[in-house]
Parts: sequence; C-alpha cells; structure tokens
Amino acid sequence: MAVWTGASSLATGVVLESADGDVIEDACCLRHNEATHINMAELDAANRGVNLAVAWGARTIDLRTDSATVHRWLDDAISGRARLRTKAHGELMIRRRVGIIRQLVGELRLRLSVTLVRSAENRADALTRVPKDWLRNVEPVLLRRSARLQSRMVR
Repeated sequence: MAVWTGASSLATGVVLESADGDVIEDACCLRHNEATHINMAELDAANRGVNLAVAWGARTIDLRTDSATVHRWLDDAISGRARLRTKAHGELMIRRRVGIIRQLVGELRLRLSVTLVRSAENRADALTRVPKDWLRNVEPVLLRRSARLQSRMVR
C-alpha cells in the first residue's frame, strides 16, 4: 500500500493508495499549532499515515513524503544506518515520533519503505491547501467580531 503524506502551514494530509493506484482513503487535519515547525508537521502526517494504513490491515507500506528531512529521519531509523541527528528545537519530540514508527515496524513486523517524492507529484499535498481567496480578509472579520463580542460583554 502506498501512503502519501504532506503538510503545509494550514494542515496535514494523508492519502492511502491501493496497488492499482486507486485512493482507498484520505484524511486531512488542520494544524492546531502554527508555531510547530513544518518538519514536525510532516512527521506528524507520516505517523498518521502509517497508523491509518495499519488500521486498514496493511503490512507492506511505501510511505511517500516530499520532505527530505523526514525522509532521512525515517529511512535512517528503519534501516538502522544512523542515529537521528538534529539540532532542531524539538529534538525530543522528533525522536519520540520517529521512535513510534520504528516501534510499529518492529511490533507489527511491517515492511516499511520511505520514498522521497516531488511536491508536485505528492497526492496528499492537495489536501493541505486552500485557495488564497479563502484566506483574504480573514483577520479584519475576526477583529470586527471580537470587537462586537467585547462590546456585548461590557454592557
């Protein structure tokens, strides 16, 4: 089973694909913390993707990501070639998330490969995007609503 994963500043996305290339399931989650680095969001998407594939009964998984960093972290962890090296702020959280995938591979005897794909080819990327028009004028609307709520509370 192919598991496509992606992330943007707005959301993470996962697409499960059958051997025939048909989409079995897709999922999108809005990012609750925009301050989280994009590599962490990509790693979260990878975790969700592997868990979703396992829920569908997959034991052979080709995880496809457009993040070179996540590709390196997971490929090194699964192969045992190198220890995870990062100077990222959330190093402990990164190690924990990579460890969860490594633990799933070991306990469930998964055959997991990690493939680096171009962002333009990533089937999960479309789930993480919205048209720019949707984001236009969001802040002023929220500010007006906030002002209205505050004026109601004062009375």
